[in-house]
Amino acid sequence: MGLELVKKKPQLRDFVRSRAHDLSLTLSTRPRSKSFLLFLLNSIPRSLRKYVIDVDSLSSKMCSLFEIRLSYGTFYCTDIDCIKIVSPLFELEVLNEVVKVPRGGVFIDVGAHVGKYTVIASKLVGSSGRVIAIEPHPLNYLLLLRNIYVNRCRNVYALRICAWNLDGEVKLYISRKRSGTHSTKRNYNHSGDYIVVRAMRVDSVIKSLNIKRADLMKIDVEGAEYEVLEGAEDTLDTYRPDLVIEVFNMNKERVFEFLRKHRYRYRCLMRGDPHYIKAYSAM
Repeated sequence: MGLELVKKKPQLRDFVRSRAHDLSLTLSTRPRSKSFLLFLLNSIPRSLRKYVIDVDSLSSKMCSLFEIRLSYGTFYCTDIDCIKIVSPLFELEVLNEVVKVPRGGVFIDVGAHVGKYTVIASKLVGSSGRVIAIEPHPLNYLLLLRNIYVNRCRNVYALRICAWNLDGEVKLYISRKRSGTHSTKRNYNHSGDYIVVRAMRVDSVIKSLNIKRADLMKIDVEGAEYEVLEGAEDTLDTYRPDLVIEVFNMNKERVFEFLRKHRYRYRCLMRGDPHYIKAYSAM
């Protein structure tokens, strides 16, 4: 069913299914071919290839994982947090915005995790569209590539970088309990352990990939949303994409001021701390 969604106006009910067979949990140990991974990696411009892990390293780490089969795709996960995130009942309001991305459009997934929204958007934009998936954590990135591969998403650029307000390196603090809460901002989820990852501005990524449009950008970066927006100023001013942003309370005033400065309006999608907002051009 998921592969046919691009043929009609997508609705949330097309993705969320109540029948038991639409959600199955199995343990998979089957080896996978490297041919499609090679296709993905070779499609990335040379200037960005150093940020993408090599195929042999990826294949050597493809161990036994939880395989989650849903109406909109198959996903490999390593923990309960990951299983919750890919489920159809998680962040329904966000999902309802992502399915509005047009055929032939460009979707930018900042904080892609293991690729739930990447896979859904890939099927919706079709072969003439593009998805840019940005995920800095090494294991999450491996799972992202695997999920792109098993869902045959041939229009995705997957980059192992951290979206930031400058090009260089940044500390990524590691959560020991939840795969979806690694962050450049140290908080209660983190023990203080960190890795150093490559950082790039969204503007630099768009320029390097020679992308000429942007329709929707989802930002879920565990407290670093303001820095991501700072690094995407040219993209916002030039292409005016809609935005779906997870905003922490500590950042909301800065984020709201930034959006107003760049002539964006916004409304709340999900309340709490953090909460999600939808922002759209006021021009």
